[in-house]
Amino acid sequence: MLTLTPSAASNELLELSLEELMNLRIIPAGSLTMSSARLSPSTVTTITQADIQASGARSLNELLDIYAPNLQMIRHHWEARHLGLRGIIRRRGRVNGCRYRDRHRADF
Repeated sequence: MLTLTPSAASNELLELSLEELMNLRIIPAGSLTMSSARLSPSTVTTITQADIQASGARSLNELLDIYAPNLQMIRHHWEARHLGLRGIIRRRGRVNGCRYRDRHRADF
């Protein structure tokens, strides 16, 4: 097992082989304990059939805009769309220019 400090990591990681990189153990900075990706906390958005019917969305893009504010469709070119993931940036109650709808809190 190879352990790197943050200051040494940037230089030493560049010198590792692919096999060595695949065998690195990662310690999440938030907890400083060993954990697997399967056990790491994450956000899950569940969209039920009732949610879909109540949303009035006419496409998957509209549905994701309504119920999954961490997703964004990026249009770099007229023929291609890219799905982007990022943290929520709340500015005046808007995410990606649309009103932020949080079903569990009313703090728009």
